[in-house]
Order: sequence, then C-alpha cells, then structure tokens
Amino acid sequence: MSKFKVILPKIYSEEFESSRVNVVDVESHIFSVHVLDSSRQSDSDLLSLVKKLVNDGDSAGAIELGRLCPKAVFFDMDATVIREESLVEIAKLAGKEQGVASMTRDAMAGGMDFAQSLTKRVALLKGTSKDVVHSCPHTFMPGFLDFAQFLKSRNIKLFLISGGFLDLVAKVGAQGDFDDWHANQFGWDKDFLDGTVLHPIVDAEGKASAVKAWGQKFGFDLNDCYAIGDGANDLKMLNLVGVPIGMSPKPILWPHIHINVKQGHYEFLKKLIE
Repeated sequence: MSKFKVILPKIYSEEFESSRVNVVDVESHIFSVHVLDSSRQSDSDLLSLVKKLVNDGDSAGAIELGRLCPKAVFFDMDATVIREESLVEIAKLAGKEQGVASMTRDAMAGGMDFAQSLTKRVALLKGTSKDVVHSCPHTFMPGFLDFAQFLKSRNIKLFLISGGFLDLVAKVGAQGDFDDWHANQFGWDKDFLDGTVLHPIVDAEGKASAVKAWGQKFGFDLNDCYAIGDGANDLKMLNLVGVPIGMSPKPILWPHIHINVKQGHYEFLKKLIE
C-alpha cells in the first residue's frame, strides 16, 4: 500500500483530524493538508473522498509521497501559466474578437477539433500586423512566478508547451525561467499575418510528442514528472505523466487528473508538494 499527501477544503475533513499536518489559507479559502497511509481504513476513506472531489470539479488533490519532487514539470500556457487565451487577445487588438473567442471556447472544451479550429481562427487574423501581434498583453496566473522559483530551487526542470504561438510563448518562457518551450508558428507575408499556421501544428498529439522528446533528451522517466493544463488539448500530455494536474480545468479533464486547482492559484499546489 502507498502513502499519500492530500489537500482538500477543510469543511470536508473535520472527521479526519488525526492525519492532518497543516491548515492553509489560499486567497481566503481554507484547506486541510493530510499525510495518509492507504492501508488504514480511515485514511483510505479520506483518499477516496479527495478523488471524488477532484472528479466532481472541486479543489482537491492527492499525490504519493515519493512523487513530491518531480524531475520536470510540463506546463500548458494559455489559462494555465498566463490568465489569457493569447490568440483571443491578439484578436481583440485586431478587432476580430467575437469569432476567435467562440471557436477558442469550443476547442478548449473538446467540442471542436483543435487543429481545424486553430486554422480557422488564424485565417480570421489575416492582415494583422507584426506590431499588433507582438503587443499582445499577458498576466501570469496568481502565484505562478513564486511557484516556478520554488521548483527551480529544487533543481526541477520547467517546460512550456503551447497550442498558441511562439511570438508570445518565447516571451513568457523567458520571463518564467523555463528551460525550453515549444509552440505553433504563424505564417507571415512580410510584416503581416498571411492567415496560415506553419505545419506541423502543435495540437494534443503535438504536445504529447514534445513531452516525449524532452523526456528522451534529458533522460527522465515521464512517470516521475508532472504536467499542468486546463483544456482538451492538454489531455494526451497529461496522460503521459505520473502526476496530471488541472489548472481551473474544463470538465473534460476532471476524470483524468490527480490534482484539481479549481481556483487557479499556484499557492494551492505549492502547499501540497512543499
């Protein structure tokens, strides 16, 4: 049997006080942290409760004690490392938000093929200038930069893998101190978007391929790694690693993740693994 560290809203854990090791406050939400031995019935019951909360879309998570220090963490970018959907932000600047935003929502929820959706969205942006693309704003998710620094202090490698575009991903990657990054590339006609995406497109399969390639390059077992994402395009990547994590995840991810950071704050994750 295994030992686990778990986190869940404190209101659900009052009858399990004997295993509690900490109570933490994340943006006025109170969570209880426990260390469990799944061979004990009461601990096994709490572990089952945590798994149910994750599957129901609540903030909760469980991780084996042997996996508290991963070899690497693979991050999606949009709505995971940064708050924004970057292509939507470019569309706003170009005055073409409505069509791009609706297709983005459908693709992230799994209701539309990602590559087809991306191709159609980028076609709408044809003629947008390089200056507009490069002025796209971004804001890091709450607690991300502190969490990234915490991981780097433990010699954990960070990788950024995005279905977005290299023009913004490279900036976010450098600012977030990532070891490497991979993303789609726009087609250009001089200084203006030509409405195409260069192939191969970084879709769900493309993300998974990049994760595998990094694992081979750096020589680590993906079972000893984490991946963090929010939408359908992250599912194959999440299924490759030992600890799949959802950052404000869409319902399509709930059955596949071990940790659900519903409120989208990285302090929650840090409190679990520190």
